[in-house]
Amino acid sequence: MQGDGFWCEVSATSGDHSRAILLGSYHARNARLAVRWLREQAARIANALDPDPGTWWLCNAPLREVPAALGKPDPAAELRQWRRSWPRQEEALSLLVRDELFTFVTYDETAYYWLSARTTQVAFLDQWRYDPPIPAYQAA
Repeated sequence: MQGDGFWCEVSATSGDHSRAILLGSYHARNARLAVRWLREQAARIANALDPDPGTWWLCNAPLREVPAALGKPDPAAELRQWRRSWPRQEEALSLLVRDELFTFVTYDETAYYWLSARTTQVAFLDQWRYDPPIPAYQAA
């Protein structure tokens, strides 16, 4: 088997895991591109979950700031924190270089949000001719 790049996905699953939604996928040529794509997807999902009130499409919306609830999970904040953390991204890069699966999961009361990447493998055939199966010995 030989590595043929990295398959990256971002997805969301319902809190009871009964439904899953693929939010995006990408085939990266190398581990560094895979981590870069995941970093940008973390920002995209965080901004969709918790947009900045100054965003152009929210400029006239009647918004009010909601304080973070203590003890409650905040997936947007966790995604932003992962995106800003170079050591955590280096850890992801290290896993991918060793052909191991990388996953980052965060959740709230309604859903789980997944970032993942793994090596894609391509099997090459060593033998191109067809050898029919040898029939089992049959007693006469």
